[in-house]
Amino acid sequence: MTDGLTDVDLRPAFKAVQEDPEGRHSLETSLAPVYEAIRTADARRVDELAHLLDRYLPLAETLVEVDCGPGELLGEQEAVDTFVGVESSPHLLRRAARRVPVVRGDPRFVPAVDVDAVAAFGYLTAEFDRADLRSFVTSALGSLAPGGTLLFDAPLSARAFDADDFEVTDGGVSVRRTVEVDEGGAGETVRVRDRYELVDRLGDETVTTEVVRECRTWDVGTVWDVVHDAGYESAVISSGDVEPGAALVVASSEAEAP
Repeated sequence: MTDGLTDVDLRPAFKAVQEDPEGRHSLETSLAPVYEAIRTADARRVDELAHLLDRYLPLAETLVEVDCGPGELLGEQEAVDTFVGVESSPHLLRRAARRVPVVRGDPRFVPAVDVDAVAAFGYLTAEFDRADLRSFVTSALGSLAPGGTLLFDAPLSARAFDADDFEVTDGGVSVRRTVEVDEGGAGETVRVRDRYELVDRLGDETVTTEVVRECRTWDVGTVWDVVHDAGYESAVISSGDVEPGAALVVASSEAEAP
């Protein structure tokens, strides 16, 4: 069990579930405060991602993070001077805007020109089919300056979605998340069930809701083919720097001729 204290107000999420316990709650809408609280309180995850930026983008001066969520990574990173987040959810966009520069955009089409790096973490590609992945990597290539780098993670099996129980509190409301993942190998769709138990400590009331996600996993060969066909000069796919069951893709655009 991992837990943390947050300054995010969790009561709006509690009230949303309390008022509509059978409703379709999601991390992009009514549960956005919970999503923000967990991502910002999970210091280990933020530190690991910041380390990836330091390691793979040591010379980058401009960075676009696609699907930035509440902006916790950009808000904490120190490797890049100029950066912007891209987020499709208006609820998360407003939350990210309190930390970092952010724009609303479709993650398949990177809204930038001549940047040193494009990054996406948190398994953005789990939401893609092959055509979406092709659009994303091709758009990123068009956004990069010569010699720029695309950096993203991709789930290879159901194991990538396993997560420890996590509890976070703002002092008045506590939220416990538990995760259940169906079995599934590379290239299969995996069902991920996130169960959220929200407790009003003052009113001694508990409500629960479940978010079910259909997540795509990838085989390395498919990812390699899509990245290679997009026209990157070089690419490396590795598993050593990310969670078990996932891969990190580092692809570079062609450098400018001397």
